[in-house]
Amino acid sequence: MPVRGLQGVEMESIKFTKKELELCYRFAQRMKGNHNRDMIMDRTDWEIFRDDFRGKLGEIALRSYIVEKFPYAAIEGDIDFSVTPQGQWDITDLLVNGRYINVKSVKQRSNFLMIETKRYRENGEYSYQNNNGEDVRVDAYVLVRVFVEPDMNWETMNYLWTEQIIKNHCIYAEILGGISHEEFWEKKHTAYKGMKCTYHNLKAVCNGNGDNLPDRLNGGEMKNEILQQDNYILYKNELTCIYEFCTEMQID
Repeated sequence: MPVRGLQGVEMESIKFTKKELELCYRFAQRMKGNHNRDMIMDRTDWEIFRDDFRGKLGEIALRSYIVEKFPYAAIEGDIDFSVTPQGQWDITDLLVNGRYINVKSVKQRSNFLMIETKRYRENGEYSYQNNNGEDVRVDAYVLVRVFVEPDMNWETMNYLWTEQIIKNHCIYAEILGGISHEEFWEKKHTAYKGMKCTYHNLKAVCNGNGDNLPDRLNGGEMKNEILQQDNYILYKNELTCIYEFCTEMQID
């Protein structure tokens, strides 16, 4: 269902079935101890659980949208719930009409597509291989905002799955937009490791004011308040709305 965001940009709101929530929950529990910890920052097990739960929901949200809006699109396979050991990488999130789409899931108040610079070579190619030994290929990115309210915590990751978990949390997603890899590489800005990671600072970077950040470090920040890696970044309004994106990528 289309809704309007803060800037009046149309986005798609997606709800999940009980089965989808259960599959994502169990997947996130199995990923503890198997995730590459240092690509973003050194995360604890419960942070990995929280992020992987949200990440897999983002993949489902995009797949559900494409199935509903573009019923003739050829989606190869289903959502992958297999656990990839540390040091290996999934081949892709979604393969649609031969296009490799990387889904970036962010939490409910996030507004930015951010990808660590260390993932890329200078020419824009990925700097690592898939778990099948082939070079990573990404044709496009889609930004999905996943609402989990209240958010998961360290106790939640150890619960056995029950439908009470659904009753205790409001969970849905908004698809904010997409962009081809070529356009991303052309438009990208760089947010540097060590900066205070606030909306105003990230927006300043996207506006070309990265050398004059409004929010400065004061020495009392927690780990998640400081950018832990150099990142390429785009603001959500620099993306194409999801329907137009799918049309441009010939996902129809």
